[in-house]
Amino acid sequence: MGPLNQLVHVWPYEDLQHRTAAREAANRDPDLQRTPTGREFIVAQESEIMIPAPFMRPLRSQSYGTGNVYEMRTYTYQPGSLPEVLKRWADAIPYREKYSPLAACWTSELGALNKFVHVWVYKDLNERNRIRAEALQDPHWPPQTREWLVRQENKLLLPASFSPVK
Repeated sequence: MGPLNQLVHVWPYEDLQHRTAAREAANRDPDLQRTPTGREFIVAQESEIMIPAPFMRPLRSQSYGTGNVYEMRTYTYQPGSLPEVLKRWADAIPYREKYSPLAACWTSELGALNKFVHVWVYKDLNERNRIRAEALQDPHWPPQTREWLVRQENKLLLPASFSPVK
């Protein structure tokens, strides 16, 4: 579901200075400079700097249960609407997490702007379908933010063999 053949890297940094220092160190590391095979298949690359939503717990600070399917939903909202979007989501998240854990929730800082990204964890696609149907019966879910919605994207992600969240 969603765009196919993508790799999504999530690298947590304390701040932009930490990111700059880590990238400079990686650029000096000869082991990381070896060209992996497959670059001929890269069509496009994007890099976005995201900021955790105020209600997001640190990555991997909670159990995701037996989940190994990650649903990443990206909403682009009208300029100026994110403060109200975040408020409404903060109010609704406790109700939604009764069904499955929120792995991550960010807003864009650099790159494409006015983006709101949330990632949910499911055991498999059947569980995803069941939980989404159940959650939609909850009167507190989803938060009412459609009035500012410009675009919505969705993708299902499976961790790579080297991922720390596998």
